[in-house]
Amino acid sequence: MPATWKHLQRVPVPFGDLARDHVARQLPEATEEELADAVSALLTRARRPAR
Repeated sequence: MPATWKHLQRVPVPFGDLARDHVARQLPEATEEELADAVSALLTRARRPAR
């Protein structure tokens, strides 16, 4: 089943509903683009090694 990644230009890695829903609860008035940016930032922080 093909799926289109509509935020490819903004966030090159698809994210799941769990990450999107987590961010959407924190930013209830956010647009889809703002949510994509927030999820990208969240996933970037999650990939960084702990200090």
